[in-house]
Amino acid sequence: MEDPTWNWLVKEGVPGKIKKFDMTTSDAAQKVHDLWKRAGIPVANRPQRTETLPRPDEGERRSRHLRKRQQALSQLLAREAEKDEQVTTFRRKVLKGKLVKFEDIGKWVERQAKKDGPSTTWLELPLPERAKYKAGRIRVTPPIEVGDDHKVEGSLRVRTLKYGLPDTGVEKHIAVAYGGTLDHLRSVSEQLSHRYGWQGGQSSIFVLTGRAPLLSTISCRVVPRMPIWATSRVELTIDPGLSPKQVAVVYQEARRELVGPRHREQSEKHIVLAQFAAEQKEGEKLAQSMRLWNETYPEWRCKVVTNFGRDIQLAQRRLLQPGRGVPSGRKRKHS
Repeated sequence: MEDPTWNWLVKEGVPGKIKKFDMTTSDAAQKVHDLWKRAGIPVANRPQRTETLPRPDEGERRSRHLRKRQQALSQLLAREAEKDEQVTTFRRKVLKGKLVKFEDIGKWVERQAKKDGPSTTWLELPLPERAKYKAGRIRVTPPIEVGDDHKVEGSLRVRTLKYGLPDTGVEKHIAVAYGGTLDHLRSVSEQLSHRYGWQGGQSSIFVLTGRAPLLSTISCRVVPRMPIWATSRVELTIDPGLSPKQVAVVYQEARRELVGPRHREQSEKHIVLAQFAAEQKEGEKLAQSMRLWNETYPEWRCKVVTNFGRDIQLAQRRLLQPGRGVPSGRKRKHS
């Protein structure tokens, strides 16, 4: 089955532009994001919120809505992270011992991006047997030439720093240059995120400003997959302290985003019918399949061949494309 999104990307010449380094993979992802939004297709992942603990001078309004457990854990983790050698080294060498004001993060990142220069594009390729490792270096003699005889494995990509701004609270991304200050911050932030369960943007804010990240109790990632919608997934990362009811609210919202508010579960009959049809030999006559169905499942006996064929198609479509099996507002009779 063809993927319409890939066909559109080919038509727009995106693969060729990436190959020639005229476009990054992040740019291509943004084009797909915009295409899906225009088509009314749910887009994976809501923007991450880079929430931090409120400072005393920011009032008590936010504090009242924070669970005491969440707040206490956030403060304890931030206290531990202050001792991290990578954090102290970055603040000493890059920030010269002076933290960045929260409201100045955007300007600081922009200045560093200009100093670091253009972002670096990465690729993955197989090394031949003649490659030699010595003193931390890899030498290939004669040098390899990437092309038809030595193709790149994987896709071209960039490394991005995640950070947040005080006015929106939404996590932002910026492609970084290898070895630059922002690349250094990216490395430190990723280590902190892995160790403490923080979001990337939260970790960067902490390193630059010292503000303690608000530990997330639940995060949700919606992963739509085309063209077979049934392969889409909802990924939840959950704090064990949450109750099943609290988790259910988040899941229901994400599920509704994928399959729509009017989605109904298929009956046992139609799930069995879809499986039955998939097990039939290619090219088998519909009338013959219906006779076998009636013999195997007399409780769901069907009398009309055309109705049987229609129900097979509907059952399979609803199973493969949940929430998209029947056009909205139309009702169908089943045999």
